[in-house]
Amino acid sequence: MEELVSVIIPNYNKAPYLEQCIKSVESQTYTAFEIIVVDDCSTDESKEVLDRLIKEYNNIIVYKQNRNQGVSAARNKGVEIASGKFITMLDSDDYYVNPEKLENEMKIASSTGWLSYSKIVRVNERNERCDKQFLDDYLYLHGDILFDIMIGKNLNTIPRDFIIPKELFIQSGGYKKGMNLYEDLDFLIKILSKTKAECTYAEGTAYRQTGIGLSSKPAAKKYRIRWKLCWGERNRFDGTKKIHFMTSMIVSRLTQEAKFIIKRVIRYE
Repeated sequence: MEELVSVIIPNYNKAPYLEQCIKSVESQTYTAFEIIVVDDCSTDESKEVLDRLIKEYNNIIVYKQNRNQGVSAARNKGVEIASGKFITMLDSDDYYVNPEKLENEMKIASSTGWLSYSKIVRVNERNERCDKQFLDDYLYLHGDILFDIMIGKNLNTIPRDFIIPKELFIQSGGYKKGMNLYEDLDFLIKILSKTKAECTYAEGTAYRQTGIGLSSKPAAKKYRIRWKLCWGERNRFDGTKKIHFMTSMIVSRLTQEAKFIIKRVIRYE
């Protein structure tokens, strides 16, 4: 018997993308799933879209927050409601590009209890694939990957929209409340401190780049925020591994800051 997977979709004013998002889950070959949409007090037509989809499908649960609390709180609420032994997140403006996404990941998650993830495909608002796609298998991390994630190895292949046991989510403490920037990385670090990871090496989610949110922020600002977050977690390592981590982070910071300075000089010549 297939284990139930809860697909948690936080939503705030993403009505134009909601139907594609939800129907991509309904089209999965793995059929033991429920969809939990946590609406964070949307002011657009999200309610109308969801009301229509609820009539079409019988496995959608919609929970409306009593006030806007941000994506971290919405995801945590979704897990609180979830009935599945396994959970996965999907942003409401993204969608599954592969109908076997859940099936592929559950083959790993159900047998190992590890975090299982797939390759992402970057698309624009018209669902067109962006030019740079990082699809070579050797770029994807597996096993004990906490150290590599924190030093920023292969950032373009970082796990997202992964499946984990619900119990592992609870043990980790979930997403940090009030944190709506790099909350995914903060959560991932906590999860990878408790488990290993494996990639299906197949495509999974279409990650929509709309020019707003984290993807729109200047590279220097994004790098410094990420660096500060990971540096603050350095005590997750001990002994020589901690020294290795700190050395790698310091070298990375100095190198990257030098690149930023050079780019500014070139720009204003």
